[in-house]
Amino acid sequence: MSKTTILSILGFGMAGLGLLSLILMLFGAKFSFLRWLDFNGPLSGFVLKLVLSMVGFIFIFLARVDWQKEIEELNKD
Repeated sequence: MSKTTILSILGFGMAGLGLLSLILMLFGAKFSFLRWLDFNGPLSGFVLKLVLSMVGFIFIFLARVDWQKEIEELNKD
């Protein structure tokens, strides 16, 4: 598997897990393996889940951008 594929899978997993945990938090449910995020309080748990989602989206973006094409377009200008 290439680096971009691994980064995409990791990004989709992180973003999906973060978003699902935020949605479940609205209903009072939690993933059992993410309970440690809420040990410092519900606000810190919310922020950490939001950060998990955002980092996942950043990984997806970084994996999907064609960096060679971007560099060529920058050099063209």
